[in-house]
Amino acid sequence: MAAQLSEIQVYVLREIVEGRLSPGDRIDEAAIASRFGVSKTPIREAILQLEARGVVEKRPRAGAAVAGLTPEELIEFLELHSELEGAAAYHAARRATPSQLQALEDAAGAYEAQVAAGAQGTYDLNLAFHLAVFACCNNNALQLELNMTGVRLVAYFRAQEGLRTGTGTAVDEHRDIVRAIREGRADDARAAMRQHAEISSDILLDVLALMKA
Repeated sequence: MAAQLSEIQVYVLREIVEGRLSPGDRIDEAAIASRFGVSKTPIREAILQLEARGVVEKRPRAGAAVAGLTPEELIEFLELHSELEGAAAYHAARRATPSQLQALEDAAGAYEAQVAAGAQGTYDLNLAFHLAVFACCNNNALQLELNMTGVRLVAYFRAQEGLRTGTGTAVDEHRDIVRAIREGRADDARAAMRQHAEISSDILLDVLALMKA
């Protein structure tokens, strides 16, 4: 997570990203206060900032909860996140350090090995690949926006991974992205990442149905 976020904000965001908090779940301020050994004041300040970002929402007499997305908002955020991911790949091709490139290749390799083994649980490894691309862009402001839009979409991404049938295609797309970034082909890296982030209408409709169930 970006350095601009407080420790409490990072904790709440990680709970969402790792699936322990889902859209509609209440945020337990008392539990967070106990975990960090603080009063509820800094927690409420952190939640207010997350509310301003649209990550959480206040409910009358029910406190704060993880915000969901309407179908229209989902499509808008997917379009925005795709553009941001393309920008991250573009800048990664121009700025990535050798150690960042190695971390990116390692992440792509780990995902590919999981797919080749036919194992379940590819979501976390796919997420690690995308986070490695974001790190390569060396732009803190862009990474922050990617993190925040990604958190809004995480329930969708998890549902999508459960429906994914084209993991082999994803492996090939990862390879294309890594190759373009390593070779410094910024425009190609942007195009490859945007193509990778595009979702077919059939998958989108399936995920919307699953999220409504």
